This record gives sequence, structure tokens and C-alpha cells, in this order.
Amino acid sequence: MLYAVIIGDGILKRLSELDNGDTFYMINRETKTKVYYTIDDHFTCWPTDVWILDPRNVGKKEVTIYTCTPSGAKRVVCQAKET
Repeated sequence: MLYAVIIGDGILKRLSELDNGDTFYMINRETKTKVYYTIDDHFTCWPTDVWILDPRNVGKKEVTIYTCTPSGAKRVVCQAKET
């Protein structure tokens, strides 16, 4: 399934609905083009797990998107590679 990443209006509340293999795009502000990503890891972690922001594959274009769970106790994390 393809999703557009839109910041604002609580869109990140639905981050937990994404699964491995889902794709989404973000707009490159400089080139005004869509950059597509495919989710390859989706999990929850503790707020202190800052390792989620470390590069996973040096030299590859990847993105990590995360938000709080509804209770705020944990974080929902989606990591994706450019396709």
C-alpha cells in the first residue's frame, strides 16, 4: 500500500498501522520531486532507545519516522529504505 507522509493534523497517530513492505513518499523540497521509501522494520521501543536514530546502512538513503504510542509510554518506529 502507498502512503503520503503529511506532517500535521495528527497523521503520525496512524504510524502503527503501517507494516513492513508498505511504501510512502516524501517531497524533496529542493527538487520538488517525490522520494519513495519502503518500510523494512516496524516496532515499538522505549523513549530512552535513542539508538533508533543511528544510521543502519552507511551510504544508503534511509529514513526513520517515530512517534509516541497513545499512552506516551513507548515509541512506534518505522524504518524505511529509498526505493
